[in-house]
Amino acid sequence: MKKPLLMMLSLAACGAVATPAVAAQNAQKGQAASKAAMSMPTPAEKSACTNAADDIINKLDAGDVSAATSHFDPRLHAKMTDAKLQAGWKKLTDKYGKNPELGTPQARKVKKYTLVMVPMSYNKAQLGAQVACNSKGKVLAFRIGAMKKAPSKS
Repeated sequence: MKKPLLMMLSLAACGAVATPAVAAQNAQKGQAASKAAMSMPTPAEKSACTNAADDIINKLDAGDVSAATSHFDPRLHAKMTDAKLQAGWKKLTDKYGKNPELGTPQARKVKKYTLVMVPMSYNKAQLGAQVACNSKGKVLAFRIGAMKKAPSKS
């Protein structure tokens, strides 16, 4: 099976993105524990992270990688350098095109992190950008991948 094109850095040490082991533990604890850990971010947190996500996508599409990574936490930027991000974005745009139509972002708060998912509609695919931000609005994780299709209603 061909792996979907992904750009991801998860800073598991920060707890921003669940690892498979954490996900398995949460599944064993039941959905109640999972729901308790998730909440809605404040309007300011949602706005800061959503604006960062939108700006990263728009700056990457415009070819301004340095402006895109200005939203990154220094630890993320150290691992996802401008050159790596530019190469990954080129692969994505070569495969799917430029200027995706951005859908309505969805935001959740998990522990002390704000997680935002931005749907990205291309002619050839439906992708989504997932961004995790800290309380200062700095991006701790950035990932783009294929979105699952919603189940059809019969």
